[in-house]
Amino acid sequence: ENPIAIYHDPDLPPSHHYLAAYRWIAASAEDNGFGADAMIHLGKHGNLEWLPGKNAGLSAACGPDAALGDLPLVYPFLVNDPGEGTQAKRRVHATLIDHLVPPMARADSYGDIARLEQLLDEHAQIAAMDPAKLPAIRAQIWTLIQAAKLDHDLGVEDRPEDEGFDDFIMHLDGWLCEIKDVQIRDGLHVLGNPPAGNDRVNLVLAVLRARQIWGGTASLPGLREALGLDESAATRTAADEIEEQARALVQAMDDADWDPAAVAGVAAGLPDAVADILTFAATEVVPRMAATTDELTH
Repeated sequence: ENPIAIYHDPDLPPSHHYLAAYRWIAASAEDNGFGADAMIHLGKHGNLEWLPGKNAGLSAACGPDAALGDLPLVYPFLVNDPGEGTQAKRRVHATLIDHLVPPMARADSYGDIARLEQLLDEHAQIAAMDPAKLPAIRAQIWTLIQAAKLDHDLGVEDRPEDEGFDDFIMHLDGWLCEIKDVQIRDGLHVLGNPPAGNDRVNLVLAVLRARQIWGGTASLPGLREALGLDESAATRTAADEIEEQARALVQAMDDADWDPAAVAGVAAGLPDAVADILTFAATEVVPRMAATTDELTH
């Protein structure tokens, strides 16, 4: 019923064609095979390590061993998914080569969402300066929501009444904040190529958004949190303002080639935690990104 579901169904044995492909790759040229010395599975995750059989100590009757046999397997694998990487090591004797995540970026707004954001700003201005025009701007907001099919995402079927429209605006503002603030992939990672320029700025921003905890005791707040943003209750405008400030700080450090000595000047006048976070980025995060070359040379 669902062809995609069979890829990771632990109860369905591999087909003859599946097994034949692996056995042909492993077979010697004398046996009319490809004669591979090793195999590479590129990119997580395949389905070989999810075939039926035991979880550990596999036998020839288990799907992974029946397909791969004793052929060495090299597996470049996304560094932030150790759980599934462990599955590949345990069930298909894979040699993992961890690789960096793709470039990350803040989604921000575009198209209908950008236009809706503009209308919300106009609504706030009209509410403060000329409330008599509120019905017109509210009609524009609802028309755009319906045209862009956003009412389904918002879980709203009918236009809110005027007395409840301000509450709807608050709900809409929070939803837009979540949409704009989400981290998305902004391209593909190239093995051995450290992020540089805008890609590095975006990725460092993504890393520093989270709290940094190590050793079970030491920790640093997220950069935006250190700048005063309550991540759990941020409004759209507050998140935008703090994001802009955080980006300016990270960009300034990037312009200084992440020299730790530049932190004092970049973070001058800001809470001490901001300087600590930028120092952490300059001494820990960015050097590890620079070591991405090890994916091919180490």
